[in-house]
Amino acid sequence: MSKRSVGKGDDGKKTAAGVQEAKPQDLPPTPLEKKAKSKSAACLWQNNDILIYAGLIVAAAVSLFLRTYYNWKLVFTDNGVVFSSETDAWYHMMLARGVVINHQRLWFDPMTNFPNGTTLHFGPFHSWAIALVSEILGLGNPSMHLVDTVGAIMPAVLGALLVFPIYFIGRELAGKNCGLISALIIAVIPGQVFSRTTLGFTDHHAAEILLSTIAMMFLLMALRSGRRMTFDSLKDDWSKFKSPLIFSALSGLFLGLYIDAWSSGFLFVGVILFFVFWQSIFDHMKGKSIDYLGIIAAIAFIVAIIPILPFVKPYYGFNHYYYSLFQPTSLLIGAAAALVFALLSRYLNQKGLKRYYYPGSIAAATLIGTGILYIAIPQFTRPLLAGLSIFQQKTGGAATIGEASPLFANVNNVLTWFPGIGWIEGIFSFHTNSMIALLLSTFTFALVALLLLAFRNIWRQRPVDIAILSWSLIMLVMILAQNRFGYYYGVNVAVLTAFLVVYILQKLGIEDMDLDIGNLKDPSRLVRSNLKTIAAAIFIFALIILPSMSWSTVYARGASGPESDWLTSTCLRHYVLVGLRPPDRGRWPQNSQCQSLPAGNRQRHPEHAGIISLLPGGEREPGGEGAG
Repeated sequence: MSKRSVGKGDDGKKTAAGVQEAKPQDLPPTPLEKKAKSKSAACLWQNNDILIYAGLIVAAAVSLFLRTYYNWKLVFTDNGVVFSSETDAWYHMMLARGVVINHQRLWFDPMTNFPNGTTLHFGPFHSWAIALVSEILGLGNPSMHLVDTVGAIMPAVLGALLVFPIYFIGRELAGKNCGLISALIIAVIPGQVFSRTTLGFTDHHAAEILLSTIAMMFLLMALRSGRRMTFDSLKDDWSKFKSPLIFSALSGLFLGLYIDAWSSGFLFVGVILFFVFWQSIFDHMKGKSIDYLGIIAAIAFIVAIIPILPFVKPYYGFNHYYYSLFQPTSLLIGAAAALVFALLSRYLNQKGLKRYYYPGSIAAATLIGTGILYIAIPQFTRPLLAGLSIFQQKTGGAATIGEASPLFANVNNVLTWFPGIGWIEGIFSFHTNSMIALLLSTFTFALVALLLLAFRNIWRQRPVDIAILSWSLIMLVMILAQNRFGYYYGVNVAVLTAFLVVYILQKLGIEDMDLDIGNLKDPSRLVRSNLKTIAAAIFIFALIILPSMSWSTVYARGASGPESDWLTSTCLRHYVLVGLRPPDRGRWPQNSQCQSLPAGNRQRHPEHAGIISLLPGGEREPGGEGAG
């Protein structure tokens, strides 16, 4: 029920206590059943949670519409499904089709890097997700066209689902209003987070964004509900802490699935450990127990190993590029580090040592542990240190990779990925000076919110605040080094911008945005009683939602697939890998791009002919004698 409607009559004014309205005694009393129904209906309409969840569903629907409507005819054509992720989407679909046909994922591709072949680093989550959904919809016998359709729609659905975990993250940070505004922003925010979750962009990025966000959502819930959890309390009665324990396990489950989507997903192991490190210091310095941090992080990391283990190949050693011993080892080390931080705090407290010994102690423990690992397992630690190379200036061929360039290599990246009221396109065009537009962008709003969040936690460090602050800072550093991390930082921008908006509204006297709907029969009174809320909604829409939605439509319309000559080799390679001979033209999927190719392209190859090799980036590599 709206706070402003509690204790009020139909006219919105408080009713004097003890005063009853006179009524004729001869009227029959209102039936109790009718009273109950009326009260139930009033509570239903005035229940703010129901309105919020309805708003989230609408936001998800709008998000799905933006991601599918404008390029629907570009993806679903008369000649079949045309994927819009250039060459990577076609490769992912080849892997997904292979799972449907063979019920196992391909891990070695003999048709690339001719004549040696290529070991695949692509995560199995995306392939299996497409295959499982196709099997369900196809009742155990899906057609290849159905598989392509599921593969094309899946990234848009995953992108639309983002509004739900984002809402709960925003709610953990600053209440329901922050959660709802966060969800509205993520539904329409353009840039990398949008372009990689549009119809036909069948790549692992959409799963990365959603799974990592859900993992962080459950982590924040565990932190909020498990603040009083200690090793001793768990030993006495662990059932009192079912909620934080379950949230920790769920965070680990989705962290593991996230790593299944991207082999380098151990990035979020670093994010969580970075947070635990600083929160441990803050809590210890204030004399608080940090057992809960060690318990939550350790459970999350250990559970995350479970969905990864089926795909680990020990013979790859500690190669972080593939699914090897590297991923489970990084999670085990993360769990051990979190427990060491907690146990070290307990030890210092039991010995009665001064609190300021702790920061130096865990810093020393971190350095010593890293040194031991570097000596004992150099194959594991060297890739971690080599990862710092993303901050070095790119030279040679690396300098030509667009997504590996820094964010501010082109200021238009910021203006179109995180637009504000000064940079609108699509619905109508309105451009101010680029510097003014930058100041009005959600990128700048997020930076201001980061400063506010840091300032808010100078004296009182809330675990949820510090977690979001740590997560956002790491993603900001990553996107400044390589703009490809924009699809991660877009999540943080949505939450931080919402936090700033709520802060401004509170300073203007708008403590909440609950609707007072007690005057539905009087529209004028309804508007007057919600004037501040309506003004705030217009402010949010004009300043943030409209610019973002305008650029999202531009990104949606610009989706396109690779050139037709690339499709020839893709069709041939797919049917060799799944067990069909290229000349067998009767087995091509109906209405597919392969069917639309000239007949000569399918039949001119002799039976002993090879398939032209493709480099991982999709460029052609000269084949040997007999290459098609």
